[in-house]
Amino acid sequence: MNESTDYKPAPLPADEAQRLEELELFKILDTPAEADFDGLTELARAICDTPIALISLLDEKRQWFKSCIGLDVTETPREVAFCGFAILQGALYEINDTHETPHLANNPLVIGPPFIRFYAGMPLKSANGFALGTLCVIDTKPRVLNDIQRHTLEVLAGQIVQLLELRQSRNNYQRLAGRFSNLTNRVPGALFELEYNVGRLWLPFISASMPSLSGIAKSTLRDDPGYLLTKMSRSDRHLLVRSLIASCRALTLMQVCVQVTLEGEAFWFYIEAMPERFGSGVKWYGILSDVTGQRQGHVAVEAERAMYQRIMGAASAGVVACNAQGELTVFNETALQWHGADIRSLPPEQWSEYYDLFEADGQTPLALERIPLIRALNGESVRGAPMVIARKGYPLRHVSANADPIVSMDGTPLGAVAIMHDVTARVVSEHALKASRKQFNQAFSTAPIAMALTDFDGHIIEANAAFPALFGYHSETWRTRAFKELMHPDDWAKAKAMGRELLAQTKTMFYQLEGRFRGADGRGLWGDMRCAIIPESDGTPRQFIVQIMDTSERHRLAELKSEFISSVSHELRTPLTSINASLGMLSAGVLGVLPEKAIEMVKVAHDSSFKLQSLVESLLDMERITSGHMTFEFEELDVETLLERQVERHRELADKAGITFRVSCARRALIRVDAKRIDQVFACFIDNAIRFSPTGSVVELVGERLDGDVRLSVIDQGVGIDNEFKAYVFQRFVQSDGSTTRRHNGLGIGLALSKELTEGMGGRIGFSSSKGEGSCFYMLFPLSTLD
Repeated sequence: MNESTDYKPAPLPADEAQRLEELELFKILDTPAEADFDGLTELARAICDTPIALISLLDEKRQWFKSCIGLDVTETPREVAFCGFAILQGALYEINDTHETPHLANNPLVIGPPFIRFYAGMPLKSANGFALGTLCVIDTKPRVLNDIQRHTLEVLAGQIVQLLELRQSRNNYQRLAGRFSNLTNRVPGALFELEYNVGRLWLPFISASMPSLSGIAKSTLRDDPGYLLTKMSRSDRHLLVRSLIASCRALTLMQVCVQVTLEGEAFWFYIEAMPERFGSGVKWYGILSDVTGQRQGHVAVEAERAMYQRIMGAASAGVVACNAQGELTVFNETALQWHGADIRSLPPEQWSEYYDLFEADGQTPLALERIPLIRALNGESVRGAPMVIARKGYPLRHVSANADPIVSMDGTPLGAVAIMHDVTARVVSEHALKASRKQFNQAFSTAPIAMALTDFDGHIIEANAAFPALFGYHSETWRTRAFKELMHPDDWAKAKAMGRELLAQTKTMFYQLEGRFRGADGRGLWGDMRCAIIPESDGTPRQFIVQIMDTSERHRLAELKSEFISSVSHELRTPLTSINASLGMLSAGVLGVLPEKAIEMVKVAHDSSFKLQSLVESLLDMERITSGHMTFEFEELDVETLLERQVERHRELADKAGITFRVSCARRALIRVDAKRIDQVFACFIDNAIRFSPTGSVVELVGERLDGDVRLSVIDQGVGIDNEFKAYVFQRFVQSDGSTTRRHNGLGIGLALSKELTEGMGGRIGFSSSKGEGSCFYMLFPLSTLD
């Protein structure tokens, strides 16, 4: 390891103030978890094969995780954030080994939990070029990403930025919708949408002010818009009907004032509405105003008309109209914002200084005769015409335009009107979805590890090239296969059970299983299988994605190691027995009195040979378990007597180490076990407790009843177990890399053998431990008899 220096946080970017402003605009910090982000994080973690993957966003004081796989935290201080260095880079920031990186070696996240050794972070850059945070993968051991994994991180980071921008667009739309709703509810009149289609007239929308305006329930008008006609005089009824028909035929603005009698009281209503073709029917968007008090004056009508113009200006749709000469007469506020200027006051040759118009691809210039308003002016009715408005210095805006000619009742052309709806979010979403599918398919198909998409019953839907290569099938043969045919029946049953458990809960994102598989030629192979859920856009499960790594060679080497150890152990057993017996005789003086120094050396040799013989016996026991030749002699043992016996057996060792025993047995109980084998397990537990406990501490032996079981525990006050090592405690020949193991000898077989012996006697084994606070190892056996 290189000599480390004092840790210094990453410097701030030169554009930090602008970057924080950009991050605030996304309104993403401290929001709940979202399946779309978690799915991309899990994909990054799976493809890079790391235990940890994060979407990290950096504000002024902290790094906050929008998505976090593998860590149980939501944020950390910014001064310790690796992502602070990553956002300064123009590309992937990859640290293969933090211990070999001087400026990170003393980072608190390196020397403390989660003990980062490897880090790779891809900056999340907004459309304006600001690095908001990173998509990063983390491991607790050194590693190097391959080119495919680096490319995948780059692709996924781009997808995350697109999700952030889509989310921002959706929030902006919701805010605008709220503003429009508030506006319509406060207008001094009733806004409405009237639709006529196939002989039916109905009101899809009436603003909240309608009841207070007319004293009529909205439901009454919605179900029967003709209700108002029954409250009018015959002349006014005919006037309104004629106005509707004329507006429908010519698509001209309807303006009419009628008298309505409600509960004996006369009201005057001014109705103004703009028609629009809608499929085979017509829609009117208008306002109904109570002008009873101002009926005799034209001022009130003009005021309402001005209000209508303001409403048009606040509408979310862009509205543009022109006269018969092509001169713009209507250009509402939304259209002004989209184009960058009110072009009614500008000559046409200056319009290009503010905006450009393109076809739907956003690249091909829109010819004059293709502009929807011009097409309508030429007599064409336009529906859903896609186009792009490119205001100078602003992102492209995709719109869908409807346009119609305006003619008088006698057919004279009066001009044209176009209504444009912003569909940018929808178009961007569709493009992002296509890009996401393309990127996923590319990463999936080129992955060097066998990967497949399956339904929830294990039938293969799609697989990459590495999948049939692993099993030896032709490129198309696998399409008729299911995992049930590829896996050993016992392992398939486990995989199905774990799949059902994965679908039934939400916290675990994947499961892992090492199982046995069958190739096309019948050969057996071992594989490390990982399975995760691919969700729908709403978060519901859609299918499984399965990844399989061939571990056959590792198993073959493990079998060779086991055979070698077994062979060596058998060869050593007989000579060790003789050596041990001979040294015992020498130590006991059977062959004569030895000098005092010789006696000391013989005793040391005798103790060492006894330990070596015990180790050989343990190795042979492990070989018997593996081969299925281990036998047990069961008998009923009293728990309290059993614990006291362990104290006596290990008292000398404890006294030498300065350790005190404490025994606790709440109730007298019997368990049915093999006395010799349970002594072996206790010997392992107690020997470890003594060796790893400080002088003067206490080791507790506890027997307690738990729901029909007896739990036998050995509790120490020692150094505890590192979190990184807990998953390997009961594995064979595995030892911690910590300094404790170097101070205390061991082969890494005692706890593995204890697990096999405990389970062979029908029990269960487990432990709990906190670093620096000691450990508790325990066995659970069914209660045989209770007094």
